[in-house]
Amino acid sequence: MFSYARDGADVCSFGIGEEVWRWGDQPDLLLPQLIAAGVLHPDGEYARPESESYRHRDPLTLALIESRFGLVLPRDAVVGQRLPAFLIR
Repeated sequence: MFSYARDGADVCSFGIGEEVWRWGDQPDLLLPQLIAAGVLHPDGEYARPESESYRHRDPLTLALIESRFGLVLPRDAVVGQRLPAFLIR
């Protein structure tokens, strides 16, 4: 799950692996990056085959979130473990 809030308002949220269902005040905030990463087509539909394993799809989304917001996600944790939730103010 990804959620970006600013000043107490949900700006953009979506599930990792469920990027076609976005919500918030600006649900398409990351749409250009999702398209550039090959996660979604310009029409907002999935660009990756449905049969593709989440292990190949999800890192694309995590990488673009990391890049867009200047985060550093530990590779071993992203690839091989469950990630804890973080709240950044």
